Amino acid sequence: MQTQIQYIASLPMFSQHAKIDAVPAGIVNDAYKVTENDQTFMVKFLPHKDVGQTPRTDIFAMQKELAKRDLAVEPVYYDDTQDIWVEHWCVHPVFSASDVVDEDGIMQLAKVSSTLHNLKLDAPQIDIVGAWRRYLDKVPQARRAELSVQVDAFEAKMRRYATQHLALCHHDLSIGHLTRPPHTVIFDWEYAGVNNRYFDLASTILINQMNGQCAEQFIQHYAAYHGDDVSDVRNQIALLEPCVSLTYLLWMMAEPHRA
Repeated sequence: MQTQIQYIASLPMFSQHAKIDAVPAGIVNDAYKVTENDQTFMVKFLPHKDVGQTPRTDIFAMQKELAKRDLAVEPVYYDDTQDIWVEHWCVHPVFSASDVVDEDGIMQLAKVSSTLHNLKLDAPQIDIVGAWRRYLDKVPQARRAELSVQVDAFEAKMRRYATQHLALCHHDLSIGHLTRPPHTVIFDWEYAGVNNRYFDLASTILINQMNGQCAEQFIQHYAAYHGDDVSDVRNQIALLEPCVSLTYLLWMMAEPHRA
């Protein structure tokens, strides 16, 4: 920790008078709250890049644009040699994991999903099948042959789906990654990019472990916000759900420390 604090103090935007405090950030990365004069920042020491993640330089540029729309905190610095990320501190209250069973939490997930899917923003297109193949290379040998068969079975479908209903997708929209209304700040853009929006919706249902009732409420709210037919949304999500489940299975096998 002391080495990390010394490194933070050496960054060009901070002085020797900066106040540096460690904050809990889960098992994936170390994080610090840094106060310099009247500004506060989050400094994160990022883990090695997940082979399925969007390149961090692309995330930095994307998050800069999203911050202009008040949908993300503004990043101010990224060192790609040390994987150090600095962004402004967010003061708005955040949802907790238990809020996913609450109507307000489900509505906010649906509203934010619709907002993102309507955005016109330059972003890289996500190659889901390519991510499957990269994950396979890291899966324990005992499971690799079995999972390779599944990837082969779904590859053609996923490549077809990846050309349809394209929109900006977050791909990791857990309820804990959202601030409470009236603010709409979204965190953790590491997997974001252009993809089939129904893949994104199916991911949101899976990540938040929604039961059937919550998932149906989410679908209905999304359809209302987005101006879609509820049956169409439900059917499209059902088509993409097996591909999403395979993605998360491969991810958990290849990146167990992140799961």
